[in-house]
Amino acid sequence: MTYIQKRKLKYYGLILVIIAAITFTTLAFLKYYNATNKAYLQELETLHQIEKSAIDLQYFFKRQVQEWKNILLRGSTPEDFELYTTLFSEEFMNTQVAADRLYNRIDASSEAKPLALDFITIHKAILADYLDAIEIFKDSNFDAAMADKSVRGIDRAPTFTLDQVSQIVTIEVGTKKDRLKQSLHELTVVSGTVFALIQLTLLWLILRLTDKLLQANVRDKETELGNREFFVHSIDDALKGNKASVVIILDINNFKLINEAFGNNGGDTYLKNVAQKLQQCTSKGDVLCRIGGDTLGVIAYTHDDTDVDKIVRRLLDVIAEHEHSNQSVSIALSACAGAVGITQTEDTNREQVLNKVFACLQEAKSLGPDNHVVFDQSDRRISSRQQQMRAVTEINLALKECRLALFKQQIKPFNEDAHHTYHEVLLRVIDEQGNIQSPGLFLQAAERFHLMDKVDRYVLSSLVDYLLEHPEDNTHYTVNLSGNTLSDINFIDFVDTLFASSDINHALIGFEITETNIIKNFDIASSVLNKLSSYRCKISLDDFGTGMSSYGYISRLHIDTLKIDGTFIQDIDTREDNQAILRSIVGLAYDLGISTVAEFIETQSELDTVKKLNVDYVQGYLLHKPSMMYHPKNND
Repeated sequence: MTYIQKRKLKYYGLILVIIAAITFTTLAFLKYYNATNKAYLQELETLHQIEKSAIDLQYFFKRQVQEWKNILLRGSTPEDFELYTTLFSEEFMNTQVAADRLYNRIDASSEAKPLALDFITIHKAILADYLDAIEIFKDSNFDAAMADKSVRGIDRAPTFTLDQVSQIVTIEVGTKKDRLKQSLHELTVVSGTVFALIQLTLLWLILRLTDKLLQANVRDKETELGNREFFVHSIDDALKGNKASVVIILDINNFKLINEAFGNNGGDTYLKNVAQKLQQCTSKGDVLCRIGGDTLGVIAYTHDDTDVDKIVRRLLDVIAEHEHSNQSVSIALSACAGAVGITQTEDTNREQVLNKVFACLQEAKSLGPDNHVVFDQSDRRISSRQQQMRAVTEINLALKECRLALFKQQIKPFNEDAHHTYHEVLLRVIDEQGNIQSPGLFLQAAERFHLMDKVDRYVLSSLVDYLLEHPEDNTHYTVNLSGNTLSDINFIDFVDTLFASSDINHALIGFEITETNIIKNFDIASSVLNKLSSYRCKISLDDFGTGMSSYGYISRLHIDTLKIDGTFIQDIDTREDNQAILRSIVGLAYDLGISTVAEFIETQSELDTVKKLNVDYVQGYLLHKPSMMYHPKNND
């Protein structure tokens, strides 16, 4: 499991555990709430039934009394007597049933319980008296006065008892209802509070997680400064604002010394300490970020009359004055800086600002440690660097879209019988409109930004494709190799793979190198050249005569041809010193069995002079202007 996966598992696992715990607690509380609420509602229903039973009892008892009166008042005929007697009996039974129901529903602790029992006893006891009175009423030929006299006042005791029962039930039920309502209200309040706390907890967790993710996205872990993403978006904010500001990129020189002396942890500590000191000398609202390993970005909000140079100088001095040390070692580093005032530009997006500030930084680094350059529209050096930086995108796009065409220029021998004509492979850029452009700026940018190895591989692959497509062409071609390629041990594997997959005569391909490119990494360059020689590829040493150790490299490398630098050829017909140098080079090459090529032949007089000096081959616009050779196809 990777570190990132472990971190994700830790944070998201913790969040899931907390959410699960909260969910379980919430469900348990909901279950408790529902059960408690159900119990409250059931108790309220029970109280309601008690209250209803008391009302029913009073109703049926009153109906019973009313039906007795109906017997006496309306039961004067046998038919009416039977009707009202039946109704009286029914209401008496209804009253008895209602009394039993009320008694059973009343809690044993209630004061109404014994009174309800008294009512039932009394009510049952008066039944015999009512039955006797009914017989008297019937036997007396429906004499109401005589019958009523026998039971007069008989319902006073049960009525009084029933009133007491009803009163007590009403009071007790009302009290219990109030208590239950209060409890239910408290439960609701507690539930609401608990749910609110749960929601707030979840919200807090979400905010914390969001903050963690935000910090991880916009903060540098070691220095606790903003990272590159935060910096570029802060440039957007500065562009949108009306306040004057300056964007500064600080690049610490030789930072690897800190890592070598104190280790990676020591390097992190150095950066953190430098960051803290830089923060102390910036103003409130300024932005300080770590945008690369040893690169810091600053957005300083200034007044219109603030000297940008002073701001940058102050930051550079803070870095230069900071010493990082332990018991045995103390190191102080310097930095270079590029700066651009946003109010000084007409930029509308951050890419333009970054392009300018990085161009200034590169220019400052070329001036040496502890230097800075502030953007000036009129500075041609910065403009040139900007063009080269913009060309990087064009280089990658041209390589991807196969918009680099191979041209060729003849290298002709003076003695047609003893030698053969061959060609140097040159490069031309085809723009998006299909126009052929000079590769000058293109190659400068590729060299500066270490893209020449890609260009070299493109050219060599394209030349192999050309030879595969034109097997009838037995012309010898030479390809230029850059210092990046000669310093890349992986180029050997590339050549092996390329040549192994192509059925061509490898001896038709030669390579041109310069002394400057060789000395970048002589051991790797020597291995690369030995590999190329093993394929019978000829090696030419270009720009010969301008280096300090050319003779030494000739003796140590398998050089087949010396291409004499053009500075010795120009005006050679009038300059005796150049003729003497050329005579010396030709003599050396002859003794070593190496052929010579004179470049940049542009006049007939120059051609005649180098011929007299016994140069083997000549090359230049006088003899052959570069022509289209091959345009690779984009297989995409």
